Amino acid sequence: MELVTKQDIANLILNNDIPFDERKELITQEFHIDLPLDIEDGEPILNFVYDYYLRMVELYQLKDRTLYKTEKKPEEKDGTIKEFIVNTLMVKKNLSISELHKIVDDEYKEKYSEVGKTPRTRCRKVIQQLTIQKKITVTSEKQIIWISNDSTN
Repeated sequence: MELVTKQDIANLILNNDIPFDERKELITQEFHIDLPLDIEDGEPILNFVYDYYLRMVELYQLKDRTLYKTEKKPEEKDGTIKEFIVNTLMVKKNLSISELHKIVDDEYKEKYSEVGKTPRTRCRKVIQQLTIQKKITVTSEKQIIWISNDSTN
């Protein structure tokens, strides 16, 4: 963004062919600047308008930075939580539901325990999908057993 110079503003508002009251009204209406009632013509009004302009530019730049500011995320993990759960079940072949909850929570602390949540719902949904797809069985003792031979999700 290119800044307007003080001379540019002086050329706009210090035109002696237009009465001072009309220039003040123009500044108030067009630039939406509330001028003090006792402001004088010449350098005082020029300095006031230019200082106001610089403050607005600074505020705009601050807002612009915050709009496009991205928070640094913890390092991204490969794949989704669902993929992590499926891969864990494929590798372990046999584990309890509580062990699965602990493994998922340890891996994704920032999504679960650090914010006061648990991975139980996410695990339950993945377990339901895999059970429907006949890739796992869940015993009455809450043990998950991987039975599928293919490795697709």
